[in-house]
Amino acid sequence: MPLDRMRAEDAALVKLQRESRGSLLEWLVEFLAPVCEACEEPLYRHAQAYQDALLQTILQVDADLGREAHRLHTLTLPSWCRQQDFTICVRALLDERAETFTGQVELFRRKAALVALFNDHLDDLDSQRARAYMSCRAVLAARADFEATPADRNNDRGEDKRRAEQFFRTEASVGME
Repeated sequence: MPLDRMRAEDAALVKLQRESRGSLLEWLVEFLAPVCEACEEPLYRHAQAYQDALLQTILQVDADLGREAHRLHTLTLPSWCRQQDFTICVRALLDERAETFTGQVELFRRKAALVALFNDHLDDLDSQRARAYMSCRAVLAARADFEATPADRNNDRGEDKRRAEQFFRTEASVGME
């Protein structure tokens, strides 16, 4: 797996996730205002964009690792996937658009359920190739996120301090024996 390709995938993922967060004002309005569909709609829109980025990453894992290393094709998917292969189910979910607030909530819940299923599965991988790939992706994403954060907003953890703390080595070793 070419490192430049992984860097590009993770930089794009981090960018999408940062853009999907919404604004602090939207989150405050949701917290303080009475519950209303118009108030909650932006939150579900941002949450779905975040879930979409995660589902895109799952498709990348499939393309990058191959079936033997990740075994995603062996998972029992929710009934609404209609017994389709996971890539078909994920792509259909990514292409689906909700026209109503209720439809948005339901679509978000299906995306979140699928992401949770894949996340639990990927946490239990025992293939050395898959574990190395996932560790590398985690480190590259952490670095892309760190680099996208202005210096005055990262607790004054500039490059020298980050290196001294071995920040990315720590990220890479999470879950390793």
